[in-house]
Amino acid sequence: MAPPFFGARNSATGEHGVRYGRWSFLFTMASMVITTNWVLGGTTIALLCDLAFKAPLPAAVGVSVAAGRALLTLSLRYEHRRLTPVVLSSYVATATTGDSPEVT
Repeated sequence: MAPPFFGARNSATGEHGVRYGRWSFLFTMASMVITTNWVLGGTTIALLCDLAFKAPLPAAVGVSVAAGRALLTLSLRYEHRRLTPVVLSSYVATATTGDSPEVT
């Protein structure tokens, strides 16, 4: 019952029925680290605005949210640019031939 959903295990290539899609890069360990970094980066900016520049709290929060979003966007774009050729090449190879992609 499970093989139609997960595929056969191919121990020669190390594939265990995993199929990568276009948005797979969002669910990686690197994405979890990126999420932590943008939260910490935004918080650091808020503290810097409040303590060093004596900015009012709403302004510090606004600046930190904008900085956090910028960090998140830049980091995810970098990750997407690095991983998309690998993920899509395996995705396209699997979709067109029906075979499992080679692991190099």
